Amino acid sequence: MTHFWFTSWPDHGVPENQLGEMDPKAALKMLKQARQAQKTHQTANPQMRSPMLVHCSAGIGRTGTFIVIDHVIEALMKRPPDQVDINEIVYQIREDRMGMIQHTSQYKFAYQACVDFAIRLFGREAKLLSIAKNTNLNLSDGMRRESMKKNGAYKIYKLEEDHTVYQMQDNAPALRANDGDREIFATSEEPVSRGGDSPSIRKKLSMKPLERQSWFRSQFSRAQVQEVLDNQPVGTFICRESSQKGMYAISVQQGGHISNVLCIPERNDQGEIMYKFGDRGDILFHTITEMITHFMKYPYTQHTETGQLLILRAPGSMSHVAEEGIGSSAEA
Repeated sequence: MTHFWFTSWPDHGVPENQLGEMDPKAALKMLKQARQAQKTHQTANPQMRSPMLVHCSAGIGRTGTFIVIDHVIEALMKRPPDQVDINEIVYQIREDRMGMIQHTSQYKFAYQACVDFAIRLFGREAKLLSIAKNTNLNLSDGMRRESMKKNGAYKIYKLEEDHTVYQMQDNAPALRANDGDREIFATSEEPVSRGGDSPSIRKKLSMKPLERQSWFRSQFSRAQVQEVLDNQPVGTFICRESSQKGMYAISVQQGGHISNVLCIPERNDQGEIMYKFGDRGDILFHTITEMITHFMKYPYTQHTETGQLLILRAPGSMSHVAEEGIGSSAEA
């Protein structure tokens, strides 16, 4: 069995680059490697099936997104390629498991990944979009307005009597998650959320158990920390279990090096166990999640060279995937 572990795809989110754009390169790379491994297993054991098993935390959000992308790629690789309807594919896999693709940002990410793959496979032809004259008025008007923008993603390629062909520009921006994105399906213990990075969303996330936070990594070694945070923006962090029993550490990319800060437990005047950020922290927090939520909004330190005030960056901005096995690959 070959195991591929995507370490930087946040729960309830999507991989992004440093510009905040949806960045499916790592997901497409991992999918290619997984398919190659599957083919190798099948060739070595022709009498056995070699199914691919995909799972995440709840098993519907990131899992559903990954499966939809795989379905589309398989259809596009056929000769001639199948006609692809991503909406129909989502409908079909939800017949097998309700709630597949949990968030609208994940739905957009699937589209971005499929478009990127199609452009790589077909080149210029994949950038052409034909819209019939009797197509939905909102879509037609939207494309027409886009083509008139100075830096619009689409320009008119050809005008025909019954349809207009638009061509995607080479510098067309990638999709982004925005405040209009919302969670469509939720597990029983997670009520459906609406809206983007609102106070209510932040409050809900802060109430999640530590082990279920997107920035928490269980049983991570320092080598794995280095692998995940290498080349990430200053302030990008993960929280992990410390080598000191019963304690936790926050590993932060400081620009050129990674700092490891202990979450120090300390009793307050009422005898309650509180936590502070390192041995020089002067604020006590009831939970580690409360501490991290605070320092994602307010500075935790000042850069020694630039004087810049630094805040923790949510690991949802991470899109780094290791070259060998996408985070972690093991054979058993």
